Amino acid sequence: MKKIVILCLVSLTILVSFSNNIIAQSDSLIINFISDIPKYLPVSEIIKLEFAISTDVEIINSQNQSDLLSIYPNPFESSLYIKFNMEESSDVNIRIYDIIGLEVYHHQLKESENGEKIIKWDGKNQFGYIVQPGNYLIVIQGRSQVKYKLIQKI
Repeated sequence: MKKIVILCLVSLTILVSFSNNIIAQSDSLIINFISDIPKYLPVSEIIKLEFAISTDVEIINSQNQSDLLSIYPNPFESSLYIKFNMEESSDVNIRIYDIIGLEVYHHQLKESENGEKIIKWDGKNQFGYIVQPGNYLIVIQGRSQVKYKLIQKI
């Protein structure tokens, strides 16, 4: 008997990604509710997925994105430095997504002080494998700020 999962979301941001669980040799859907524990569902139990996506964007601060986040070198071969400035102290999540939107890297700075930070990324995914050449999106998210930049691995 298949289970039906109904997700009711009101003003809640979610990240959805598919992963290949190498140990269990099966695919799972990971639904990560921001500020919550990820929920894992075997793909075989999913009957239907429907998503409604809002594309409205409100620009609150018109400060140039390049002033808030810089990446060097870009393009890069093996590793790069991520330099960013946060306006307030908070937990900071650094995520890197491939061109189809799958998260390849995640690093969290707990209770990070405001100000400038520099992080080195070794070009490896969360499993320790070197990512393939291509385009990636870096997203840095604090309590009230989101910064992003496209990078290229050669």
